[in-house]
Amino acid sequence: PEEWRQLRAASRVKIAGGEGCGRIQPVADAAREEMLDIYQCDAGAFGLEQLLAIASLAYEHGARLTPHSCNNAIGFVISLHLQLAIPNAEIQEFETFANPFVQEIFAPSFALINGTVEVPETPGHGFTLNEDTLRRFGIGERVFGNW
Repeated sequence: PEEWRQLRAASRVKIAGGEGCGRIQPVADAAREEMLDIYQCDAGAFGLEQLLAIASLAYEHGARLTPHSCNNAIGFVISLHLQLAIPNAEIQEFETFANPFVQEIFAPSFALINGTVEVPETPGHGFTLNEDTLRRFGIGERVFGNW
Protein backbone atom coordinates (compact mmCIF):
# COMPACT_ATOMS: atom_id res chain seq x y z
CA PRO A 1 0.00 0.00 0.00
CA GLU A 2 1.04 3.55 -0.71
CA GLU A 3 0.91 4.54 2.98
CA TRP A 4 3.59 1.96 3.82
CA ARG A 5 5.79 3.27 1.01
CA GLN A 6 5.47 6.84 2.33
CA LEU A 7 6.13 5.76 5.90
CA ARG A 8 9.21 3.78 4.84
CA ALA A 9 10.58 6.83 2.99
CA ALA A 10 10.03 9.12 5.98
CA SER A 11 11.14 6.89 8.87
CA ARG A 12 14.23 5.17 10.20
CA VAL A 13 12.25 3.25 12.82
CA LYS A 14 11.29 -0.38 12.25
CA ILE A 15 7.87 -0.60 10.65
CA ALA A 16 5.44 -3.43 11.35
CA GLY A 17 2.17 -4.08 9.56
CA GLY A 18 0.06 -6.39 7.51
CA GLU A 19 -2.43 -7.59 10.10
CA GLY A 20 -5.28 -5.94 8.20
CA CYS A 21 -4.44 -7.54 4.87
CA GLY A 22 -6.62 -10.36 3.67
CA ARG A 23 -4.93 -10.93 0.33
CA ILE A 24 -1.38 -12.01 -0.39
CA GLN A 25 -0.70 -9.64 -3.31
CA PRO A 26 -0.35 -6.39 -1.28
CA VAL A 27 1.87 -8.23 1.20
CA ALA A 28 4.03 -9.70 -1.58
CA ASP A 29 4.36 -6.26 -3.18
CA ALA A 30 5.35 -4.75 0.17
CA ALA A 31 7.99 -7.45 0.67
CA ARG A 32 9.49 -6.93 -2.78
CA GLU A 33 9.68 -3.18 -2.18
CA GLU A 34 10.95 -3.71 1.39
CA MET A 35 8.23 -1.50 2.86
CA LEU A 36 8.00 -3.33 6.20
CA ASP A 37 10.54 -4.68 8.66
CA ILE A 38 8.09 -6.95 10.46
CA TYR A 39 5.08 -8.63 8.85
CA GLN A 40 2.13 -9.23 11.18
CA CYS A 41 -0.20 -11.16 8.89
CA ASP A 42 -3.04 -13.06 10.50
CA ALA A 43 -3.16 -16.87 10.39
CA GLY A 44 -6.95 -16.68 10.38
CA ALA A 45 -6.93 -14.56 7.22
CA PHE A 46 -4.13 -16.29 5.34
CA GLY A 47 -3.76 -19.83 6.66
CA LEU A 48 -0.49 -21.66 7.19
CA GLU A 49 0.46 -22.20 3.56
CA GLN A 50 0.23 -18.52 2.69
CA LEU A 51 1.91 -17.48 5.95
CA LEU A 52 4.84 -19.73 5.08
CA ALA A 53 5.02 -18.05 1.66
CA ILE A 54 4.90 -14.61 3.31
CA ALA A 55 7.62 -15.64 5.77
CA SER A 56 9.78 -16.76 2.85
CA LEU A 57 9.24 -13.52 0.92
CA ALA A 58 9.94 -11.45 4.03
CA TYR A 59 13.10 -13.45 4.72
CA GLU A 60 14.37 -12.93 1.16
CA HIS A 61 14.07 -9.18 1.74
CA GLY A 62 15.54 -9.04 5.25
CA ALA A 63 12.24 -8.76 7.12
CA ARG A 64 10.78 -10.75 10.01
CA LEU A 65 7.38 -12.35 10.69
CA THR A 66 5.24 -12.00 13.80
CA PRO A 67 1.85 -13.57 13.06
CA HIS A 68 -1.08 -11.54 14.36
CA SER A 69 -3.18 -13.66 16.70
CA CYS A 70 -4.95 -11.33 19.13
CA ASN A 71 -8.41 -12.64 20.15
CA ASN A 72 -7.77 -15.86 18.23
CA ALA A 73 -6.82 -18.69 20.57
CA ILE A 74 -6.39 -21.33 17.86
CA GLY A 75 -4.48 -18.87 15.67
CA PHE A 76 -2.16 -18.26 18.62
CA VAL A 77 -1.21 -21.94 18.84
CA ILE A 78 -0.80 -22.25 15.08
CA SER A 79 1.39 -19.13 15.14
CA LEU A 80 3.59 -20.65 17.85
CA HIS A 81 4.27 -23.69 15.68
CA LEU A 82 4.81 -21.54 12.58
CA GLN A 83 7.40 -19.47 14.42
CA LEU A 84 9.40 -22.63 15.14
CA ALA A 85 9.41 -23.52 11.43
CA ILE A 86 10.72 -20.25 9.97
CA PRO A 87 14.15 -18.61 10.21
CA ASN A 88 12.83 -15.07 10.53
CA ALA A 89 10.45 -15.31 13.48
CA GLU A 90 10.30 -12.17 15.60
CA ILE A 91 8.05 -12.22 18.67
CA GLN A 92 4.72 -13.86 19.43
CA GLU A 93 1.67 -11.88 20.46
CA PHE A 94 0.27 -13.08 23.79
CA GLU A 95 -2.90 -11.75 25.36
CA THR A 96 -2.36 -10.51 28.90
CA PHE A 97 -5.67 -8.70 29.31
CA ALA A 98 -8.65 -10.52 30.80
CA ASN A 99 -10.30 -12.65 28.14
CA PRO A 100 -11.73 -15.81 29.70
CA PHE A 101 -12.45 -17.44 26.34
CA VAL A 102 -8.83 -17.15 25.18
CA GLN A 103 -7.30 -17.87 28.58
CA GLU A 104 -9.52 -20.84 29.41
CA ILE A 105 -10.04 -22.48 26.00
CA PHE A 106 -7.11 -24.87 26.42
CA ALA A 107 -6.49 -27.50 29.07
CA PRO A 108 -3.96 -26.81 30.39
CA SER A 109 -3.85 -23.12 29.53
CA PHE A 110 -0.77 -21.38 28.18
CA ALA A 111 1.24 -19.27 30.60
CA LEU A 112 3.57 -16.39 29.93
CA ILE A 113 6.63 -16.88 32.16
CA ASN A 114 9.48 -14.37 32.05
CA GLY A 115 8.39 -13.25 28.60
CA THR A 116 8.25 -16.73 27.08
CA VAL A 117 5.60 -19.35 26.46
CA GLU A 118 6.28 -23.05 26.17
CA VAL A 119 5.29 -24.56 22.82
CA PRO A 120 3.40 -27.82 23.33
CA GLU A 121 4.96 -31.00 21.97
CA THR A 122 2.00 -33.34 22.30
CA PRO A 123 0.50 -34.87 19.11
CA GLY A 124 -1.29 -32.68 16.57
CA HIS A 125 -0.96 -29.01 17.32
CA GLY A 126 -0.25 -29.83 20.95
CA PHE A 127 -3.37 -28.59 22.66
CA THR A 128 -6.56 -29.97 24.11
CA LEU A 129 -9.70 -27.87 24.06
CA ASN A 130 -11.33 -27.33 27.45
CA GLU A 131 -14.80 -28.85 26.96
CA ASP A 132 -16.22 -26.95 29.97
CA THR A 133 -15.16 -23.63 28.47
CA LEU A 134 -16.61 -24.56 25.09
CA ARG A 135 -19.96 -25.42 26.71
CA ARG A 136 -19.92 -22.25 28.80
CA PHE A 137 -19.53 -20.13 25.67
CA GLY A 138 -22.05 -22.20 23.71
CA ILE A 139 -19.59 -23.66 21.25
CA GLY A 140 -19.84 -27.16 19.91
CA GLU A 141 -23.46 -27.74 19.04
CA ARG A 142 -24.84 -26.40 15.81
CA VAL A 143 -28.19 -27.11 14.27
CA PHE A 144 -28.64 -26.66 10.53
CA GLY A 145 -32.03 -26.49 8.84
CA ASN A 146 -35.45 -27.09 10.35
CA TRP A 147 -35.36 -30.85 10.69
